Amino acid sequence: MTAPHRLGELLAGMHITVSAPPGWQTIAIYALSLNSRTCPPESLFIGLQGQTHSGAAFTEEAVRRGASAVLISERDVLPALSQEVVVIRCPHPRRALAIIAARFYDHAADHLALVGITGTNGKTTVAHLVRQLLPSAQTAYWTTSEVWTGQRRFRPSMTTPHPTDLHRFFHDATSSGHAYAVLEVSSHAVALDRVYGLSFRVGVVTNVSPDHLDFHGDFAHYVQAKRAFAESLGAEATLVINQDDPTVREFADTAKAQVIRIGFSPQADLRASNFRAQPQGSEAEIHLSAQLASRLGLAKAPSVALRWPLAGRHNLLNALAALASGLALGQDLETMCQRLALAKAPIRRMEVLQVGDYVMVNDVAMNAASYDTILASVAELHFKSLVVVNALRGNRGDEVNAESARILAEWNQRLGFAPLILTLSQSELAKLPTDVNVRPAELKAFLAAAQRGNLATEVHTELNTAIASAVARVEPKGALLLLGTFGMDSGPQLAARLLAQRAGVEVTPVTYRTIEPL
Repeated sequence: MTAPHRLGELLAGMHITVSAPPGWQTIAIYALSLNSRTCPPESLFIGLQGQTHSGAAFTEEAVRRGASAVLISERDVLPALSQEVVVIRCPHPRRALAIIAARFYDHAADHLALVGITGTNGKTTVAHLVRQLLPSAQTAYWTTSEVWTGQRRFRPSMTTPHPTDLHRFFHDATSSGHAYAVLEVSSHAVALDRVYGLSFRVGVVTNVSPDHLDFHGDFAHYVQAKRAFAESLGAEATLVINQDDPTVREFADTAKAQVIRIGFSPQADLRASNFRAQPQGSEAEIHLSAQLASRLGLAKAPSVALRWPLAGRHNLLNALAALASGLALGQDLETMCQRLALAKAPIRRMEVLQVGDYVMVNDVAMNAASYDTILASVAELHFKSLVVVNALRGNRGDEVNAESARILAEWNQRLGFAPLILTLSQSELAKLPTDVNVRPAELKAFLAAAQRGNLATEVHTELNTAIASAVARVEPKGALLLLGTFGMDSGPQLAARLLAQRAGVEVTPVTYRTIEPL
């Protein structure tokens, strides 16, 4: 941990109004806290505005637990507090928090080459591929599926954390001797200033399709959050964009950073061709444009054959994004392609497991675009037959689940996997620290959309019965596809065991770490 900081140092140069006794600038702050229930003594409590409540309403509890100072918005109304407590008001508490956290953790991010990946889908896979292309002993990473700080490895509860946790992550990374930090940047993180003030060496935008509209309000505001990240990159940075995505390719028009375009398109600077899909991987040719080769100081524009263990056309785009990031950081294309041949998919991202005569594919599909992408990739593998289990996405709204059902119904017309086996995973979800339980209205919306698409469904309250029913249906040479977020997390382990019993073989257990806080 860092040494305590004087309050005046943390707030220096900021536009604030302070109500405090004389000498408040010398107060030692030992911690930053956003949670009044766990606020430690001699800390600075920051009361942020949430979707339903303002953190200012909980300042009294934070002070009771020992907070020496509180920071709130200019508009917040405070309960009566002791006159010894320092009250700081500012116009933009979230931006203030980002600045304060950077100072508290000694500006650790300034000593790292930061790679940020945003987009609707593919962020986790690209982040994991980038960290596998960079020197492993020098690379920390924060992804939805896993975090490595240089000191701890765990699964987080947020795609992109609050600045308090994020800058602590950077501090741990530099303390461990890391030179790079790779992180996913969610649209929430951009809109809520969690990455405010960070200087990314590389920024990646994978793709943009409707998602998180409950938070952003509409698609235009969601796109703007993604564009804002691209526009935040400085002239010395590199922006990697998906040329095949019509929304994303327009981001180049307003970017200050140098741009590398990736895709299958002839206009891409880093292009893939001759893609060949296989259940256990993919093959393709990777081409560097003459213009990009010249920019990188290369004598000629190379083409490299790529054979790697991740299935799916979408994963080839993810590989291109990772390769472009590596090029921007001075890595060699041919060497990186050799490393990709040994790459591992992140947890539950188009994972393929052969179990005797059966194949299990599982992916954490979470929105209409990701369902469409995964099913398209499965279709390219031409399995003899297909059984699909889907875990409903709880506490995300009716529309998200209805759209998922619509996509599944459309693909059923091509792949003929009905009945779709649906699980609410009630016991599994009850174990989690966050409320992601399926609401009755969400189930109703999914079933109604499935019925409109002539998709027969089989609904299970629990995950184990859904998996057992699905495994019993899988035919030799056929595939079992597991889809869904938290409600499916234990599914691969259970399905692999049951398939192994049917096939009379042994398989390596599929295990996943549980969610835990930083």
